[in-house]
Amino acid sequence: MEGFLNNFLTMEHRFEEVNYIGIMMKRGNPYIDDYTALRARTKVKASVILNEAYDISKPGLYIVKLDTALHDVQEMSDDFVPTKLGRFNPISISTDAIVFIVLEDLYD
Repeated sequence: MEGFLNNFLTMEHRFEEVNYIGIMMKRGNPYIDDYTALRARTKVKASVILNEAYDISKPGLYIVKLDTALHDVQEMSDDFVPTKLGRFNPISISTDAIVFIVLEDLYD
């Protein structure tokens, strides 16, 4: 939901990992505005532009998978207080792989 501020995908090209070349944000203690309230079973959608954080310039088949965590999951209440670093309750998130093909540039 925040875009590429850390590596949250695994990507392969020709059976080799494609390195993440995007921003690596260091996190401090969160503020209440850093949290997003979601109901159980809520679906969240986001779009990213892969070549902003990965070199996908080589032709061929790429395999991409979401591999991340929600940093701090807790019940929301009227007296909610953000969790301090080191005391988070993370939940892992992963997905099935998505495959795409980069074609050779025909105009080189």
